Amino acid sequence: MLALLLLAISTLLREVSESVGKVRIQSKQQGLYANIFLTTLFGGIVMGALVLAGAPFIFNLQSIPLFSLRMVLEILEAYLTILAIVSLSRSSFTFLRLTTIPLLLIVDLVLMYTISSTQVAGITIIIVALCILLYRNGTSRKSIALVLTTAVISVITISLYKYNITNFNSVAAEQTFFYLIMLIFFGLMAKFYHKENVFRLLKSPPALVQSISGGVAGVLENFAYLFAPASIILTMKRGFGVMWSIISGNRIFKETAVLFKLIILLVVSVGLVLLIV
Repeated sequence: MLALLLLAISTLLREVSESVGKVRIQSKQQGLYANIFLTTLFGGIVMGALVLAGAPFIFNLQSIPLFSLRMVLEILEAYLTILAIVSLSRSSFTFLRLTTIPLLLIVDLVLMYTISSTQVAGITIIIVALCILLYRNGTSRKSIALVLTTAVISVITISLYKYNITNFNSVAAEQTFFYLIMLIFFGLMAKFYHKENVFRLLKSPPALVQSISGGVAGVLENFAYLFAPASIILTMKRGFGVMWSIISGNRIFKETAVLFKLIILLVVSVGLVLLIV
């Protein structure tokens, strides 16, 4: 239940952050690199505060090869994800991200996590609902390929993260270095490629809201992975994400076919119930 609560809150905050970022990128108020920096900044601040408050800080040097691989993929995933967010409707993007789930389930099984037949049935229902959505919406192949690429990368990065915090590092140590590298890389990219001062952007209230909500969401998601297998956590995360994106897509971006999407969401919710009973 704690994981469920963490993910319900974190995905709502994530939707706020991504929606604000999409609007600001489309209106050319900030670039892609600055957008990633802003959504990462407060996560790093919160994680740093947790370390100072006494959160366990354990970083095993044996994890460096896996951690390095994770960081390269995290940077690539962050960039491709922003491209997908800008090019797709909010609900289409979050529905398509559900494709990560069956891939991650396979990884969990390989890592010997216990996945019940009921949970497998729940994931199957979710995937069937996704296929119906794709057939109905006629999403372009290019957009599908972009999101699927991020989904595959996400499977690898989540698996590396879960492995590291299970066998080598504490969450605080793993994520402190993660945030530090992400902030340095995308801060420099924004400065030298788009000539943007990322800290000056924070003077804008929408950018500040985007940064705080995205940062807190990331921290809550990181700790949720301590309480269940990665495939279960990710499934709940994606399910909540779809729900919030349907709401924001209709209210903010004036997306249509809301009734159809709500029906698909209902089917997805059945799958989610099977995952947590």
